Amino acid sequence: MTICCCNQRNIASEKVVSPEVMERIFNEVTTPFKYGIVFHHPDSTKMVDSPTIFRNGGIWYMTYIVFDGQGYETWLAESDDLLQWESKGKILPFTENSWDANQKAGYVSLVNIDWGGDYSAEKYQGKYWMTYLGGNTAGYESGILRIGLANSESLTQVHEWNTKNSPVLSPEDEDVRWFENKTIYKSLIIRDSRKHTGHPFVMYYNAKGDTANYESIGMAVSDDMLSWKRYGEDPLITRYKG
Repeated sequence: MTICCCNQRNIASEKVVSPEVMERIFNEVTTPFKYGIVFHHPDSTKMVDSPTIFRNGGIWYMTYIVFDGQGYETWLAESDDLLQWESKGKILPFTENSWDANQKAGYVSLVNIDWGGDYSAEKYQGKYWMTYLGGNTAGYESGILRIGLANSESLTQVHEWNTKNSPVLSPEDEDVRWFENKTIYKSLIIRDSRKHTGHPFVMYYNAKGDTANYESIGMAVSDDMLSWKRYGEDPLITRYKG
C-alpha cells in the first residue's frame, strides 16, 4: 500500500507501509464474527448507505442516507447492542429552491476516533456538527455535488438540522485542485488535538476531477468549523490513473 501526501509547503513525500505492518494492523482490526444484515429501513423499496455510528448516553446511534430516486436524505437510527436497530426519523430532508434541494447525505463530525474509545460525538461551541454531500440536481449523485455543513444543539432528537445557505467546499471554488474540480462526495471531520497541520479541525473527503475518471481523497482544515481551506496541492490518497 502506498500513501501519497503533501504538506502545506507543497513538499511532497511518500511513505510505503510494509507488508508486515499491514498484516499486524489487519490482525488487530479483523472482525471474525459476521452477523449479516442488522438494519432495514422502514420503507424497503428505498436504498440505504453510508452509516456513521456513534454513542451517546450508553445508547448507540447511526446516521444513514436513504436514496429514493430523487436523491439522498439523512436519517437517524438507534440501538442498545449494535445488532437490533430502530429507525427514528429524518434529520436532513429534501428542501425547495436551495443549493442542496435534492441531495443531503450527512456524516456526523467530531466522533471520537481513538481505537477502543467511547465513540462519542463532541460538541463545539455548544453544537453538534455534520457535513453532507449536497446538490440541487435530482437523481443518483447527479449534477455538481458540494460539501455542506449542518449543526444542531441535540444529537439524538429527531428534527431537521440547521444548514448553511451555501456550501463550505465546492468544485467551483477559485482554489479548487485538479483532482476535485468535477464533483465532491463524502466527507468526514475529525478534531486533531495535536494540530499536526496547525489547525484543530481536519476534513477528509473524496472527490473527482474533470481530467481523471477516478476518485481521490483530499484534505481541508479549519480553525472554527465554519471557514475551510484546502491543504496542499495534491490528494492525500489517489491512484493517479483511471
